[in-house]
Amino acid sequence: MTSKPRSQTPKPTIAPRKAPRQERARATVEAVLDATADVLRDHGYDGLTTNKVADAAGVSVGSLYQYFPGKDALVIAVLLRYAEHQQAAFLAALTKVAMAPIPVVIDAVIDVLTEQQESDPQLAFVLMNQLPRVGEMGEVIAYNEEKIAVPLHAFLLSRKDDLADLDLRAATFLLTHAIPPLLQRMRISRPTKEQRRAVFRELRRMLVAYFTGGR
Repeated sequence: MTSKPRSQTPKPTIAPRKAPRQERARATVEAVLDATADVLRDHGYDGLTTNKVADAAGVSVGSLYQYFPGKDALVIAVLLRYAEHQQAAFLAALTKVAMAPIPVVIDAVIDVLTEQQESDPQLAFVLMNQLPRVGEMGEVIAYNEEKIAVPLHAFLLSRKDDLADLDLRAATFLLTHAIPPLLQRMRISRPTKEQRRAVFRELRRMLVAYFTGGR
């Protein structure tokens, strides 16, 4: 007797249906993503629905579904946009101080991290702590955490003569996997502004000592 295969719950489709090409379509997509962020702030991931998003964006659900097949596709698009803004700010700061003394470089990076912690904390809390961390969505989150590793490693290589004797690939791996969990933990515990800044001061001291070897 052959047993029937177990039914499996289909994975949610997270890829956008199509990319907007005309200005009006791009404006619609941006309005939908802004509305998604607003609903996430107010209701969290579990309270997000396509109906709420369409209502907040002032569009029909049918218009929303032209571009996004469901809730998770909306969340992924917001997550990618959020991550791209953070990555751009990090890379801009790194480029601006690329040849400065290492403590100055670290100051610039800490300034970016501080600003990002204090900007839009409610949305960041949802994106970093409420989203499912499994399957395709987890892969996207991991990809965003890794995306900074290539330019960071390139920077470390360009400044290796100014650094302590480090394994730069290991250092890159350490930084890209140690700092995001710290930021996530701060989102969960929600410290005061002064407590956050105290943590970043200690992080700066640690990074300066690590990279310069106390020189």
